[in-house]
Amino acid sequence: MCDSEQETSPVLLKSDRALVHELEAAAVEQWDDEYAINIRRWSDGTAQIYAEHLLGLTPDGHRKMERLMPDGEDNFGIDFVVETRSETKRSEVIEYPVNGTSVTNNE
Repeated sequence: MCDSEQETSPVLLKSDRALVHELEAAAVEQWDDEYAINIRRWSDGTAQIYAEHLLGLTPDGHRKMERLMPDGEDNFGIDFVVETRSETKRSEVIEYPVNGTSVTNNE
């Protein structure tokens, strides 16, 4: 990624700005003011940018969403997603100094 592409944010590049504005306009048209824009920047400089709208929860508590995303041909596609999240439970002992005193955090 070249420095001339970067603005003040390391995530949103100048080249992404027009896409984000177009995506916001499409999201407003689709869902009014009930959407979120998600941007994930990968270390190789590429990005995943999409809008999502929460439809509600399944009986099992999973999120039901619609997503708008670029199709690569100056249009946006829409898909329906049920997001399932597995629970990760772990216990770690973390020691770190606080003002010169060692503190242990047991989760």
